[in-house]
Amino acid sequence: MGTLLLPIGFILLIWLFLFRPQQKRMKTQRELMANLEVGDEVLTSAGIYGYIEEFDEGTVFLRVSDTTTLKISRASISQRITYKEDWDTETHELEEGIDDPDTEK
Repeated sequence: MGTLLLPIGFILLIWLFLFRPQQKRMKTQRELMANLEVGDEVLTSAGIYGYIEEFDEGTVFLRVSDTTTLKISRASISQRITYKEDWDTETHELEEGIDDPDTEK
């Protein structure tokens, strides 16, 4: 009986530390893919930031500048970018009342 507990405990530890975190990451990635919408700012696994313009099955059209749109795999999107409420995404400046660390006092 004692010799059986050690391998079972070892298998349980492997599952808890290796397989369970991977399953959580996969679930998070699936939820991200399901909740993406046109206009979301995203980061690809290659480090490219852009805005989603359109979906086409497994591909995404990503606007990276005013004149450049990339066609990428939907699976290459690693995260959705969100900003704090004090950041103005239109002008890309801090809103009034927030101290700018680059300005001298």
